[in-house]
Amino acid sequence: MHKLIYSIILISTILFSSTIQTGIVKKIVDGDTLKTYKHNIRFAYIDTPESKRNKRAKKFANQCKGITLNTIIKAGKLSSSFTKSLVSKGDKIKFNIIDTDRYNRKVAIIYNNQVNINEELISQGYAVPYYQYIPFTLKRKYKKLNQQAKSNNRGLYKIYPQVMRCLEN
Repeated sequence: MHKLIYSIILISTILFSSTIQTGIVKKIVDGDTLKTYKHNIRFAYIDTPESKRNKRAKKFANQCKGITLNTIIKAGKLSSSFTKSLVSKGDKIKFNIIDTDRYNRKVAIIYNNQVNINEELISQGYAVPYYQYIPFTLKRKYKKLNQQAKSNNRGLYKIYPQVMRCLEN
């Protein structure tokens, strides 16, 4: 009984300890990162290809057979462009802060005009779920969104399927 009560308290703390805030978008950094005037924000539960040459992009290219750094960057720029079609500089957004990452960015779910941008990026094939960090209650939903994007050849699954397959792993 004590374990059940402890589990309920722990789950409630996780679910209800997040903070919903609003902010004005200052800059879209790449497909899964933006800046407001107050915070640098990393989109929670998703991953997109890198849009700039950096350590992570080079590591990704080395791990994925047959994929060049240039291909990753091109895919990343498309993901970034799609993010910019959903969220623009000057937009007033809502975001639900989940955590703070090692780079001191807020990790959050982003909403613009009541659209969950994180989920939209997955459902349109410009991001993949980052399963390592997704809470159990959302894993099935994110997996379904990703499977639909893949089976319907949406976004990067149509243009750069090899990048998306590698990113999924």
